[in-house]
Amino acid sequence: MDLNKLIENEHELDFNATDFYTTIIGLSPSRGARSPSLWNKVFRSQTMSAMMHAVDVQPKNLEVLIDTLRNDSQFLGGAVAVPYKAEVMNYLDAVEPSAKIIGAVNCIYRNSSGQLVGANTDGEGAIKSLEKVVHSGILEGSTVLVIGIGGAGHAVATSVADAIGPQGRIVLSNRTREPSEILGEKLRHRCFVDIRNMPPPTSVVESVDVIINCSTVGYQFPVIEEGYGYSLQPYTALSEVDTTIRVSDGEQFDKRYMERAQKGIEHNIGESLFVLSKVKSSATIFDIIYQPQQTMLLKLASCFGLSTFNGLEMNVEQAVLAFCRVMPDISDKELVRNTMQR
Repeated sequence: MDLNKLIENEHELDFNATDFYTTIIGLSPSRGARSPSLWNKVFRSQTMSAMMHAVDVQPKNLEVLIDTLRNDSQFLGGAVAVPYKAEVMNYLDAVEPSAKIIGAVNCIYRNSSGQLVGANTDGEGAIKSLEKVVHSGILEGSTVLVIGIGGAGHAVATSVADAIGPQGRIVLSNRTREPSEILGEKLRHRCFVDIRNMPPPTSVVESVDVIINCSTVGYQFPVIEEGYGYSLQPYTALSEVDTTIRVSDGEQFDKRYMERAQKGIEHNIGESLFVLSKVKSSATIFDIIYQPQQTMLLKLASCFGLSTFNGLEMNVEQAVLAFCRVMPDISDKELVRNTMQR
């Protein structure tokens, strides 16, 4: 089957431009996913006839797309983006044990038998970047708030639970409680688990050492469904977000949305400022979003002099780990890391 018939990219993709190819699969990675630029830089540096393509796919076509890729010998593997990190597991031949525990994958690679295997490198990438800025690299015994228990949130929270250990406390905050409760049961033998709604109550926020936003609140690109959409960029996950206001896609989308949603945005920012005023001065605010590089959460937190950083470093680290799974013949992680960082 022609792959272009299964995807929603604005322009057709040439999957035969190179001898082999990889993909990042999501609802709209073509709008700005960073993985293609990172992976393709390594392919070029190693003079490999391979390329990563950003593939936009609707939920109804996901299973057929994975089957088509499985049967294409040119396909080597690649990355998985929101919102398919959990769902895609149903269509793979195997999933690494650690990814099964997390309940999500962000990487697909072929094993020696040619089967498609799912892995998750988000959590390890997050911890590597977090340890560079928190408590001189020591997270043990910390209290960490993780907001947004989707695919990335599962991975990050699982790795955080291991890092903080039995003396640590992890707070899981999500719009619906079920994902947090399911994950919490898996983590209770590693650390103390506290489950809260989203947005988390101020009394919880003021007691934490690290806040990690793993939700999409703050993300640069709008959510478009059937020609209408909303933006999450002007909000933080520390207060309510009204996603019922929609405007038509097209010219000056951001301006038109801001005008319609002004009252809700003002309320969100006002509440977020109040919550951040209660955060410990020693706390670290980590937003795994890197588009934009400074989300509304990070902008407001920096106004209080809090230590902040975005998901750029995590994105590189998880990409290095994923690339080395897909391309096992390139075993030098430092070479891959240095190339991607440049």
